Amino acid sequence: MKQLTVVLSAAAILSVFGPLARAGNIDLYDFAISTSTGISGDWQDVLTTDPTLIIDPTSTIYSDTQCCGDGTSGTTPGLGTVNYTFSPGAGSYTVSMYFDYDVSIPAFNEFGTINNAGSAQTGVAGEIFNSSLATGNIVLFGACGTPGCETYGAANGVNNVPGTTDNYLNDCSATDGSCNADVAMALTYSFTLGANQYAVLTALASTTDPGGFSLQTTHPVDPNNTAGASNVYLTGSYAIDTVSTSTPEPSSWILMGTALALFGLGGVSRKARV
Repeated sequence: MKQLTVVLSAAAILSVFGPLARAGNIDLYDFAISTSTGISGDWQDVLTTDPTLIIDPTSTIYSDTQCCGDGTSGTTPGLGTVNYTFSPGAGSYTVSMYFDYDVSIPAFNEFGTINNAGSAQTGVAGEIFNSSLATGNIVLFGACGTPGCETYGAANGVNNVPGTTDNYLNDCSATDGSCNADVAMALTYSFTLGANQYAVLTALASTTDPGGFSLQTTHPVDPNNTAGASNVYLTGSYAIDTVSTSTPEPSSWILMGTALALFGLGGVSRKARV
């Protein structure tokens, strides 16, 4: 099996982790990726980052000053496109990305929506979960506060934070999911690669509804968000591509064979004249 190749494209680094125009108080507070091949890790927007970094441990884009946010709500909101190249060789794989956006302050006054789940690309699934609770099949670093405690489960299509009951004062204690909470979103990609194939996984985060399938985090109107509800939409897709080879096309072989044949005939003709 080929060595695993995991790359964030230059476009992803510029569009997601570079400075962008602010949209309200949006801040990508936590970001993680897990794969069925065993590589997993987490980045969190706090003074001491989770040391179980992923993708490229030598890169500086995962430092507090250059990654997904700075803890002050919106300096680097992390909106845009992530392109993730996955090339472990032939086989069936599952890759998940996890996003915890603080859409406004307080972050625990949010609710989630799964839009048009049936229109998702085959092999793409979503889940909305409470990023502040160490429960369920997904637990990010921010929920447990201890590096290595993460649980990188696959998205199961469930909206675990349907909410809409105000939690601005953090005093809503309902256990039936009716309270707003700290929403996080997961995208899972399941696919099969053949020989010489690789997958390019895409996640797009925007404040504009993309139409079709999306995961939505909403911060409703409250004393800190008086202008209107704020939203982040997350959608995902993937493409399977084939590694190009240097083998000549059949037409190239035909041309080469014709040239060699003509060369040979020329040699025979010269010998006949000697």
